[in-house]
Amino acid sequence: MTATEQRAAALTGANVVRSRGASIKRALATGDMSLHMALHSPHAGSLRVFALLMALPGIGEHRARAVLMSHYIGEGRRVSALTDRQRVLLATDGRLTR
Repeated sequence: MTATEQRAAALTGANVVRSRGASIKRALATGDMSLHMALHSPHAGSLRVFALLMALPGIGEHRARAVLMSHYIGEGRRVSALTDRQRVLLATDGRLTR
């Protein structure tokens, strides 16, 4: 495989990952997916937790930051880096439900 073919294959793979992440955020925004399901989705691993929270309806930057800070989770943390305990804390946090 040539360098150009490798680059094209990598770009295709990256586009697939980005489109899956976008579809998860879209499903969160429309209410088709719960936060619990999104946090446990194998396709959400590369998403940042902050972006995932921001996709929830009615959640803005301030509330998303406050929730992350209260659970000692950095804004740059990716879903794949969350512990099981942190996933449960986020999924059950009352500030994230309407």
